[in-house]
Amino acid sequence: MMTFETNGNKHIATNSIKPVSILQLDEYGEDFHLNMPDGDLYIDSPIMNEWFESFEDAKKWAEHRVGVSVNFICNPKI
Repeated sequence: MMTFETNGNKHIATNSIKPVSILQLDEYGEDFHLNMPDGDLYIDSPIMNEWFESFEDAKKWAEHRVGVSVNFICNPKI
């Protein structure tokens, strides 16, 4: 699951493999732009201003196309 920090109307992914931001375009939460300046797992060129009707739709698309990084912590005493 991708996590985001919010700064005003901009949401920036904190654990994605490549940079991802979602910009809320209106005050009602009905229009969002997804920006991936380094592309996704399949395309290395920028993907900018992909339009979505909800934050959740943009987030799901980004999770599927970019992926998240996960840190596993091992306890050496086990």
